[in-house]
Amino acid sequence: MRPNRLIPFLFVILGLSASASAQWVRVVVTRHDGGCAPCCPGTEIDEFLDPGEDATFNLSTCAKRVNITTSSSTVDIGRLTFTGGPGAFPLDVVLGSGGLNQSDTPNVLTGRHWEGLDASAISTARFAGGIGGNLTGSVLVNEVFRFDVDG
Repeated sequence: MRPNRLIPFLFVILGLSASASAQWVRVVVTRHDGGCAPCCPGTEIDEFLDPGEDATFNLSTCAKRVNITTSSSTVDIGRLTFTGGPGAFPLDVVLGSGGLNQSDTPNVLTGRHWEGLDASAISTARFAGGIGGNLTGSVLVNEVFRFDVDG
């Protein structure tokens, strides 16, 4: 490789490694499978947040589950607020991946410190999850199945 071609190549490689190491919080909302009458299955929201960033999401009546994940165990999660949402069936809010943990098995810990959750405007909201640090705010939901705090 000639020297003048090496410089752009290095910029591309360095740029990729810098973006690959970015930390994030991800919020994914999946829809209830009502066979498209009235709700078509799929993803309603898929948003990446900066560590510690607060966010509010207005959910449709077809929202079924919210998964909150992080890029690593050292990421702090801001306060997340959910409004709107279903009234006819439960909305599961999971700090982590997968479904709502309804067992005695500890949750997989997600992120470090968390500023909390407000889904009090959704009467059917249920929660389960775990964090590796401290809860620094409140968790406002209709029902908590299991919440593990390791801080």
